[in-house]
Amino acid sequence: APTATFDYRFKCKSAGTFLYHCHVLTTLHLAMGMYGMVIVDPPGGPGILYTNGPSYVQEYPLLASEFDLDWNTNPMSPGPFQLYEANYVMINGKSGSQLQDGTHDITGVVNTPIALRLANIGYGKVNFIFPNAVQVQVYASDGRPLPASFSSSILQLFPGERYDVIIESALE
Repeated sequence: APTATFDYRFKCKSAGTFLYHCHVLTTLHLAMGMYGMVIVDPPGGPGILYTNGPSYVQEYPLLASEFDLDWNTNPMSPGPFQLYEANYVMINGKSGSQLQDGTHDITGVVNTPIALRLANIGYGKVNFIFPNAVQVQVYASDGRPLPASFSSSILQLFPGERYDVIIESALE
């Protein structure tokens, strides 16, 4: 009922970064913003990516998505999916100048690890490009630890993809 609440309870088998959406009329509901990110911490709580994984001091979730004005203007009859064309690319539901007001800055202390939870729920691929001033190590993909971590200065995420990375400043 309107304004009612309900708690979903379930046991998570593994820590990591996950996405959710309703799985009903998915194409339209994703375009309308009915999705989100879930971060599952290991049994020890936040501060490590997964059991026996790397530690971090701060964490920032960054969920990439997109917005098509036409689909949201007429959601009951948005037209065929092949006409979907994003007008905005968003991070955590914000776009353009909304991302430049200082409230979305990633800040930390030199040589202190920061976890980035990166995900893409949009229909297009997204590039996360890291500045030379940080070292980036990728530890998990799609909610699972990788067999071996790797470093990267660019991560390309396709729809539904997720990465857990640790960044540290390379400069003092």
